[in-house]
Amino acid sequence: MGLTKYKLGELIELVLDINSELLYGQDDVRGMTITKEIIPTKADVTGTDLSRFLVVKPGEFIYNPRTHGKRIGFGYNNSDNTFIISWNNIAFRIKPSMKEVVLADYLYNNHKD
Repeated sequence: MGLTKYKLGELIELVLDINSELLYGQDDVRGMTITKEIIPTKADVTGTDLSRFLVVKPGEFIYNPRTHGKRIGFGYNNSDNTFIISWNNIAFRIKPSMKEVVLADYLYNNHKD
């Protein structure tokens, strides 16, 4: 069996699900460390409009475009829990049609520092 090359854009798609119904609250807000660990946010989100936050389900990725230097803000929800992240981050997932081509765990583990 030969290998097939894919562009990343052929394999992934943006997650555009937002918390518009407010199913998730302050305790569900997550952030990311520079070591790519997803943790409960350290930000004070009291009074924040959580309806614009992105919903991240198990098996989905998050990217923080505001990081600088050698580290990139890239995380993977390898838990069994759905959480929300700030709207100014990016969430994406493996396209359903590509799950037989690439595993999310593989994609994440091959991009760690």
